[in-house]
Amino acid sequence: MILAIPAHAYEPFFSMYRSLFSSTCRFYYTATALMHSDVAPLIEQEQTMISCKLLGHARVALQEREAVFALQTKQQVMKFNELTSHAFTVIEGDEDAVRKANTIATEESLRGLKRMEERMSKASISDEMLRAVQAQIPNGIAKAHLRNDHGHFAKSLLQQWNNGSDEDE
Repeated sequence: MILAIPAHAYEPFFSMYRSLFSSTCRFYYTATALMHSDVAPLIEQEQTMISCKLLGHARVALQEREAVFALQTKQQVMKFNELTSHAFTVIEGDEDAVRKANTIATEESLRGLKRMEERMSKASISDEMLRAVQAQIPNGIAKAHLRNDHGHFAKSLLQQWNNGSDEDE
């Protein structure tokens, strides 16, 4: 069973329904905030909890129909792929590393967006324009960066930064 519920719902869910699942049930828990030590005490002795963490943002993964999950071992990856008919991209990865990666990405994304707001406010850019560029440019830049397919302006910025210049204009 894949548990796609928020972290705060695990304890009430298992208190109410734990006994309804077979003794050999494998639960794939997806809540990034919960580690194995948090969820293992919630199940019956013979049941199993397996970390299955989403790398990235759940709403974006759903909208773009592109989810990447990390499981602890190659064997778990193979079994999950078999159970889900390879519906997702699944990699081997430690649940703590997933939490760290998601945390760093969230912090840096928010930091960048807050900095963008401050700079645009100082430049007297309207809130309408700010919302329009925030809705499109960060996502577009991220996709282009992953494909190594930046436009001319982004390429020139990266080249400047690689040469040691990080001045805001």
